[in-house]
Amino acid sequence: MREVEHVRCPLCGTDDARLLSVQKEVYGVVRCRVCGLTYLSPRPTKEGIAAIYDERYYKDATVGYPDYLKTFHEYHETFMEIFDERLRAISQFKKGGRILEVGCAYGLLLDYFRKRGWETYGVELSQTSASYAQQVMELEVQNVPLARAQFPEMFFDVILMLDVVEHLDDHKSAFNVVRRILKDDGVLVVQVPYELFHWEKVLNAIASGKRPGAIAPDAVPAHLCFFTPSTLRLMLEKHGFWVLKRESGNYGRIREQVFPPSTDSKCPICRLLKVIYYRLGVRKLLRWLAPKLKEGSGIIFYVRKRS
Repeated sequence: MREVEHVRCPLCGTDDARLLSVQKEVYGVVRCRVCGLTYLSPRPTKEGIAAIYDERYYKDATVGYPDYLKTFHEYHETFMEIFDERLRAISQFKKGGRILEVGCAYGLLLDYFRKRGWETYGVELSQTSASYAQQVMELEVQNVPLARAQFPEMFFDVILMLDVVEHLDDHKSAFNVVRRILKDDGVLVVQVPYELFHWEKVLNAIASGKRPGAIAPDAVPAHLCFFTPSTLRLMLEKHGFWVLKRESGNYGRIREQVFPPSTDSKCPICRLLKVIYYRLGVRKLLRWLAPKLKEGSGIIFYVRKRS
């Protein structure tokens, strides 16, 4: 039996949530009736969360990612496009300096920034990928949780938390560290997937004959929270940050190349709707339009700490 624990809302601290679904027979996906945050409860204990990020996480798609390094080399051109976009976006605020990536995996993005003149640092939970970043990529990477990372005060110009905040079991400790080590004029970049209540997920739920929010979210139990733009903004403001800019992108560009969307359905009408959406260009058009309307499936905030 997997060890689990009941938790209060990670955003507002109340214990008043509505059950949306049960995943893998044990993890409850619930939505807070007070602030609207969706999160796991019951969820793995601290020990169970730490165990998720063993050597399988970046190699086994049933746990976390498919073979990460193999995927990087196979889809290298797409990765480079994403990295170029990331650099251009950050350059709106900072042209260079010290950059920290929290959850840096094998250090591929850090290596990209290093080659363009940045002074790079990383934090990574997985010992397998952290060792690769340290020994093969020769990067400054600490294999510890962010709350235990050792950096001087006001050290970084930019801190990246890309697809990290949804994994955190203790937001207060993590953001306290970020506030301590980020310069007063530094920029924190936070990106999370827009899950369950994004318009595309709502359509997916309806096409599957389910209520909005009732479909399976991504990466349970690694993802502990499932954000919307409003709940992510509230989380950042709660922990002492103010928003410079919000961007929106189409999340999971690489993952969708590795795992193309399925049109399978037991319901003939649902299958027809999925074929029209995925195969006849409707989705391509909407995903081109969505980021322009800030309705893409990736939520990105650029923030500074409040004085």
